Amino acid sequence: MASGEMEQSQVDLRLILGFLLLFFGLVAAVYARPSGAFVLVVTQPGGGAMLNMETIGRAEGRFVWAGRFPWMSVAYSPDSSFPKRLRAHGAILVFNHRLAFGCAKEI
Repeated sequence: MASGEMEQSQVDLRLILGFLLLFFGLVAAVYARPSGAFVLVVTQPGGGAMLNMETIGRAEGRFVWAGRFPWMSVAYSPDSSFPKRLRAHGAILVFNHRLAFGCAKEI
């Protein structure tokens, strides 16, 4: 194999890996996007459960469940603007609640 062919195959491999990362990143973003009445709320870790519940309350939602981390919980509101209100009231991240069963599960 010539030097030029080897360099081209390395470039092709990097390009393929880049597109795969982009594809899986987009799939993860779509999967994590909050949809429905239940969402996973992530607040500042230093604030603990109190900050998390205050954020949910100020956004006019209801606390549903918390797992291993007190700054992560599942909240409920039938209003479609609930994720936006959570972010406006201090939530760092708001995800689809399906992620709660994987990352906030008790060990």
